[in-house]
Amino acid sequence: MNLRGISTFPELANAFIQQYKCNSYLARNRRELQAMSQGDKETFKEYAQRFIQKSAQVRPALEEMEVTD
Repeated sequence: MNLRGISTFPELANAFIQQYKCNSYLARNRRELQAMSQGDKETFKEYAQRFIQKSAQVRPALEEMEVTD
């Protein structure tokens, strides 16, 4: 499907899902986050940024309270 053939939002959403569904295996789970630890040469800031990036990939999405805990 090309962009010229998309006339509604649901068609756009479907085209997006079809294009990127192959990345769904990248979704993290809560156990992976719980198992994360700070690397030997990793600063806390680097660790926190890595944690936040991975937590954004968790499906179903985390509540804000879960991330801060």
